[in-house]
Amino acid sequence: MSLVPQPSLTSENTHNEAPAEAPTIAGAKHAFAQGDREKTLRILDDLDSLHGPRAETYRFRASVYFFAGEYDRALSEIRVAIAHATGPTKGHPAPLIVMKAEILNRMGDNLGAMRALETVPAASRKGSFFRVLRECVRSRGEIPLFEAIAAPSFVSKDLTLSTSMNNYSILLREMGDARAGIAVARERFMKARRAFKFGRLSKPVEKPGWVDEAKACLADLKAHFAQGGVSFFLISGVFLGAVRDQAIIGHDKDIDVGVDETVSVERIKELFRHSETFVIREIPSKRSVYLMHCSGVKVDVFIHYLENGRYWHEGPKVRWWNTPFELESIAFLGDTYLSPKNKDLYLVENYGDWRTPVSEFETFVDTPNMEITSGDHMIWYYLTKLTDYYLQGRKPQLQRVWNALTERYRADDALKRAVEQVMETDYDAARRQRESKTHTVNVRTPALVIGRLIKKLTIGGARNL
Repeated sequence: MSLVPQPSLTSENTHNEAPAEAPTIAGAKHAFAQGDREKTLRILDDLDSLHGPRAETYRFRASVYFFAGEYDRALSEIRVAIAHATGPTKGHPAPLIVMKAEILNRMGDNLGAMRALETVPAASRKGSFFRVLRECVRSRGEIPLFEAIAAPSFVSKDLTLSTSMNNYSILLREMGDARAGIAVARERFMKARRAFKFGRLSKPVEKPGWVDEAKACLADLKAHFAQGGVSFFLISGVFLGAVRDQAIIGHDKDIDVGVDETVSVERIKELFRHSETFVIREIPSKRSVYLMHCSGVKVDVFIHYLENGRYWHEGPKVRWWNTPFELESIAFLGDTYLSPKNKDLYLVENYGDWRTPVSEFETFVDTPNMEITSGDHMIWYYLTKLTDYYLQGRKPQLQRVWNALTERYRADDALKRAVEQVMETDYDAARRQRESKTHTVNVRTPALVIGRLIKKLTIGGARNL
């Protein structure tokens, strides 16, 4: 059940209820994204009553129990889902196997989880497969297990090449081998450029449904903190949206909030460990916690601490400073939230000209108040973003991270040539291809219309004769 209070029904609207909507998976997904566990489970039960048990409803129940930390029940549901999805006329239930592995890993059976993942065919391995596989590795001695399972994807001709190498580089970095992680991140860019065209993953800046999902996430976040007696405040992008737009920023990627230094990382994790709407994603940081909402929205909770007359908050590779600020309540999204009182000073320190929207903002390049705390981690990040922006076809960001990278990293000649070719050749070729497609449509459309018109006149003329 969502911790967000729901309006109660009055006797009047109880007697005038609209007919109940037919249960659908889409309805269950919406209820789940809104953090309403009871409604989600009720819809799934209704679907089973109408259509009989199906893999999809069991998988969804497993997700509900997984977010609640009820791993035994989640495992039981996902096993039934796999049984329903397996058969001679059905495809491989890869997403269900990945979910089973994630549950097993949370239960402490990381090797059992790896054995399950090993059964997934290479052609069925997607992004979540490699993330879960990476999370199963508990020590440097288990890295070869990741390498053995992921090896086919390192030479694939589809986008799993990029995804597998990205997770491999993250794993090496997290296990303390920063230089090896950097080397893999570099090789990922070189391989991606050879295998894929510039803009291969071109997509809209704004994710559909993001604003509604972020709003539900923020409401659930407030309810969880309130239940634990902990105050938090809006910072960074969500605060910028509240002040400038009075709304969630459509092209934002996550929600950032702050707590004061009297709240420990362990205390924050304790609040969310058995949440029904959030799961904790482990990151190598002593002063921040990374959460994932059931809607898919990511949340960073930053502990703010005072040092040398400034407030600081930090992640694994950088930290940001602000002039000490008081908090005040502001109205936002139909509720009230704490936030820095001196809005203009805070936002100028974070963004410079904060009043002008910038959809192509790059956090780890464009933020004025950032201080790098891990040079190797930052180099790894910039190399990673080279690949991401290349695949997304985002030349301005690629240029900015390349400039930032070369200030801290001695790029080899092959990497320099590859980036130069992207800037001078690949980008122009992709642009010409887009223009060619547009030009072709513009030229052919009138011809098609004229051709149809001639045909119509000819037929009409023949009929008239």
